[in-house]
Amino acid sequence: MGSTNCSNACVDPQSDPANCGACGTRCMPGLFCVRGTCTMAPPVRYARVPMPPTVDFIAACEMPGAVMMLARADDSSFRTTLGFPFRYWATDLMAGAMVNVSSNGFLNLDGAIAASLSGTVPSPSTPNAVIAPYWGDNMNRGNQCVVALGAAPTRQQVFLWNDQHHCCSDDAGVRLTYEVILQESGPIDVIYQSMMGARRQTVGIENQTGTAGVPGCADGTSYSCTPATGLRVRYTPVP
Repeated sequence: MGSTNCSNACVDPQSDPANCGACGTRCMPGLFCVRGTCTMAPPVRYARVPMPPTVDFIAACEMPGAVMMLARADDSSFRTTLGFPFRYWATDLMAGAMVNVSSNGFLNLDGAIAASLSGTVPSPSTPNAVIAPYWGDNMNRGNQCVVALGAAPTRQQVFLWNDQHHCCSDDAGVRLTYEVILQESGPIDVIYQSMMGARRQTVGIENQTGTAGVPGCADGTSYSCTPATGLRVRYTPVP
């Protein structure tokens, strides 16, 4: 994630105000370290806003270059790389940073290996920097797919959970297909293509420490709900 050893401590010079851009470069009081530069801009937070109608569901598994993993998996995860630089809350993630993706309906941008079958957001408990479209005890029928699309500065990275059901019986009446789309320009989109047989599970995002979050449920205030087919959620960065 672009960490540097400064005085025997592992720091991120892109966001560390005591080592901003280089070891020992300290930001003055009231300034923030943003992309390696001391600035008056505050850390990014997120708000839930209506998703533009021009954003469509992306069949990631059918796209050239798609990575397909975790077919028929239960309580599993895999790590993949971030396809472009992306600022999540107050942290600048470099292209190539590790992203952990779990079959249990969440991904975490801190890169820590995790496959918890249940959890809440926001929460200081690991994993952190969680994006949870449908966090619960899920199982895959087919592959999960990840693909990066487009060209700078409008690239997208799509994380698709394709035709899931709940643990531990393969109920034909449960068909769960949903995805997270990271937009290089900043927003995070979640699209629920099919939620047949869905149940109440954790839905929302949190920051790197689990101390702040944004709910993703249709009422705009809850972190636990039953997402409906066709639900579309956009989290957009705001000052």
